[in-house]
Amino acid sequence: MKLKATTILKENASNAELNDFVANHKLTNSALEPYVHLLGKYVNSYNLCKKRETLNKCLQDVKGYRYKLVFLPNGKINLALTDCLHSINHSDQKQVYNNFWIKYYDDKLLSLSWSKNFNVVGSARIQILQYLNQSLKHKSYQGLYLHGDTGSGKTFIFILLANKLIQKNQTVCFIVWPEFVMDIKKSFKSETNTNQQIEQLKTCDLLFIDDLGGETVSAWERDELLFSILNARVLPLKTTFINSNYSINDLYEHYHLRSNKSEEIKVKRLLERIQTLTLPIELNRENLDIIITKEDNTTQVEIVSPTT
Repeated sequence: MKLKATTILKENASNAELNDFVANHKLTNSALEPYVHLLGKYVNSYNLCKKRETLNKCLQDVKGYRYKLVFLPNGKINLALTDCLHSINHSDQKQVYNNFWIKYYDDKLLSLSWSKNFNVVGSARIQILQYLNQSLKHKSYQGLYLHGDTGSGKTFIFILLANKLIQKNQTVCFIVWPEFVMDIKKSFKSETNTNQQIEQLKTCDLLFIDDLGGETVSAWERDELLFSILNARVLPLKTTFINSNYSINDLYEHYHLRSNKSEEIKVKRLLERIQTLTLPIELNRENLDIIITKEDNTTQVEIVSPTT
C-alpha cells in the first residue's frame, strides 16, 4: 500500500524541523502528496542522525550529510544535503581539539566524561565538586593542587577536568612535568622552538601540570623553568591545576637543594606561587582505585571501589 503524506506527518509529529517546514510554507496534505517519496527519504535520513556520535557511526548515503527538504522558487519541493549530527559533532570536537595547545595524554581519553566517569567516593571528591560549583561561576579562579599516593586518581581526575573545561572554548595545556622537562632538555640538541611551548604554558587559559616533583630536580629546572611559568600566571590570575605525590610542605624538602639563605628564598618563592594559584586537596588511594588499560587499540577504564 502506498504511503500517504498524512501518515508520514503523523508518524513524525515530534520532528520540529519537518513541522516548521510545513508551517512556514503553508503546505496542505494534498500539496505534499506528490512528494510523498521525498518525504519518506527525508525522514529516513533524518532519523539516522538523532545522536551526536562519532563520524564513523554515520549510516547516511553520503557519510556526514543527511537530506533536508527545500522549497524551490517555482513552488516545488526537493531534497538537498546538509550536515548531519555526526558531522556537526565531528566539527565541534575538532574545534575542541584545536583548543589544546599542548596535550600529554592519548586522544582516546578525550571520550572520558566528567559526568559519566567521575565517581564521588570520599570527602576529597565531594570537596572537588564543591570547588567546581563555586569556581566555574567566575571568569578567573584558583586551580587545584591535588596530592596523594600513586593510584589515588589524581591524573584521571585532571583528564576529566581538562575534557570538561575545554568545552568552554578555552585554551588548554596539559603536561606531565617530568616528561616535559625531558622534552625541553632534548630540544636543546635540536632546532625545536622551546620558547613557544614555554610561552604557551605561561599564557594558556587553563594549565594542567601532572606529576610535579616526579622529575630529577635541578636548580635550572626549578628556577628558570617552573618558577618562570608559575610566576607569569599569578598576575593576572590564570587558572592552574597541579598534582603531585608531595604535599606543598613536602615540596619544600624536595626542591631544597642546598643549605643556604639564597636557596631557602628561591624555594619559598616557588611555593608561594603554587599556594597563590591553587587550592590543596589530598586524595587517599583507599577511597578509589582507577585502572586504565588498553586492549585491541581501545582504551578501557575500570573504576573499582573498595569492599572494605
